[in-house]
Amino acid sequence: MSSPNRSPNLETYPDWRDLPTVLLAAIAKRFTSIHEYLPFRGVCSSWRSAATFDNFDRALPRAPWLMYVTEEKAKKVDEIGEGEEKKGDDAIGEEEEKKGDGIEGDVKRVANFLDMSNNKTYKIIDFASADGKLYLSWGGWILCVSEEIGAVNLTHPVWRTVIDLPGLDTFPEYIQENDDPLDTLHEYTHENDENGSRYISKMVLSGSPTIKCDLVVMVIWGKKHQLGFSRPGDSSWSVMDTWDGSFSDILYHNGRLYAVDSSRRVVECDIHGPNPSQIQQVFSLPNVDDRFASFDKICYLVESFGKFLIARRHFAYRNTLSFDIVEIDLKDGSHKEIRHLWNKSLFLGFNASLCLHLSAWNVVKLKPNCIYFTDHFGQCVDSDMGVFCVQNMRMRGLPGGFSCSSLTPPIWVVPSF
Repeated sequence: MSSPNRSPNLETYPDWRDLPTVLLAAIAKRFTSIHEYLPFRGVCSSWRSAATFDNFDRALPRAPWLMYVTEEKAKKVDEIGEGEEKKGDDAIGEEEEKKGDGIEGDVKRVANFLDMSNNKTYKIIDFASADGKLYLSWGGWILCVSEEIGAVNLTHPVWRTVIDLPGLDTFPEYIQENDDPLDTLHEYTHENDENGSRYISKMVLSGSPTIKCDLVVMVIWGKKHQLGFSRPGDSSWSVMDTWDGSFSDILYHNGRLYAVDSSRRVVECDIHGPNPSQIQQVFSLPNVDDRFASFDKICYLVESFGKFLIARRHFAYRNTLSFDIVEIDLKDGSHKEIRHLWNKSLFLGFNASLCLHLSAWNVVKLKPNCIYFTDHFGQCVDSDMGVFCVQNMRMRGLPGGFSCSSLTPPIWVVPSF
């Protein structure tokens, strides 16, 4: 009998690196959390080759992260929080991330990612050159707009890929309105308007940059809130047909771009077709008695398991008072008011509007039949964020109290590739 203190004979243990690729791929497909998937990729090269982006099931519903920006003093060469774990090229650390060259006590801008399913926060210091940035999101990808130089790029908080896009100064109106581009950008980022004081106010993608597709970045831009798009490698943004209203939200669905304006009119564009700048109206809500007519409002366009919803948010003095929802049918032009979302909830803000079926997994922190919304105006004090219950029309605060910078409102980010 061998001594208990004797080292095990490594020759008797299998080499886990040699597991069949088919088996490794099957294991990889069973991970539902990005935090489980990334360590699996980091074990060795053979495991990494099996844990491809294609083997990560993007279709599974995932509780979103709430990204918000804070300014914090560096601790021990920029260590944030007590948790510490080994970081890989793909990893994002829980309560601590990305050590820099700062000195203890230096103030750093920190991007925080609050996992709404377990109330854990993950942090990245100086995320995508966070100083002077405005953010929008689609899925797990974040559009970063520089306040100082007008640079625009896509990045991923976990994968750390950066995709450069044309700058703000390539929009025609941007140059025409002011001889000094920096003055023009300052006007958009520091003077509030109905779309949240930003030159680009919404962004959606035609697909994930991690898969092969005709990647198109579609946006709402400018003072008049019109539509535009670009592809990686383009030298400038392309603008679409002028519309007589102001668009407030956009949606990419089945190869087409849809947009809703403040009057709840919906337009459609074949973004991959021969005339990608051409838009046409496909829906208009009839004029009806509106109990919210005296309030300011913004509309969100949401795809809910094959159906289109228009969620309208009502403001008074930049504070959200209520929401109303209609389901629309683009084929026959019909609509109906929605008073119950059942097991679904909406996540609205400067992210691509999102609908999740919460009964698909057990999430204690999130409640069905609710609208989770983030601040629309970037207010430093008394930020307008919360949860609206569709059934009883009551408001409550977001779970997991936090404070954020007035630079940019928090956004919802889906933990996926």
